Amino acid sequence: MKHLKWLILVAIGMYYCATPVPYQRASIPQGLYGVYGISGTAVSGKIVTSTSCGQQSVTTESRYVGAFSTLGAELGYGKATRGGGFGMALGVNLGLGGGGLVVQDGGSGVVPVLGGSAFLRLGTRLGNQALAYQLGLGAPPVTQALLLGFGRPERVTLALRQAIFGSDQGQLSQELSLWATVHRDKTSISFGVGHASEASGDSYTFISGGLGWRWK
Repeated sequence: MKHLKWLILVAIGMYYCATPVPYQRASIPQGLYGVYGISGTAVSGKIVTSTSCGQQSVTTESRYVGAFSTLGAELGYGKATRGGGFGMALGVNLGLGGGGLVVQDGGSGVVPVLGGSAFLRLGTRLGNQALAYQLGLGAPPVTQALLLGFGRPERVTLALRQAIFGSDQGQLSQELSLWATVHRDKTSISFGVGHASEASGDSYTFISGGLGWRWK
């Protein structure tokens, strides 16, 4: 039983927080750039377990809470038309860290967090606003985000992000999150809230904040 609890904790840790906190702008950068940062996250969720005996099925819920700290980095190359009318960026991002989870029935443990993806970002300028769409492939399998930036240079970025973990009988296992990032020179402060649900009934809700730096 203890071994099973440990596997559950590790699975949650790898599943949760797999996409790094976003520090990027909607504006497409010119040339090679990099962003790195550190974040902290609090999470609350539940694990749904179903057992069958003959024709009877029993469903139980185990609730948990946890906290994580993650190092995130993004490296990419961008190319935009003069004035930022249209642009495209290619790159990779990575999140690495760990934390702890406490399950309602007393199980607890320290778990790793690891995720990352290769991404494509397309963007354009609408006056003093910037609009971009980003698609990522990796871990999680698919992530996509819509980013809206304000200011020239960009000072505030809002992002709506979806992470898709899989599907079962037409039901998606996914995470939806909303982020707000404030930029000043090469420093960014990002805050986000989100919720995830699986076809099995497992779910979690999180709140996260991070501090990032742009090296170019």
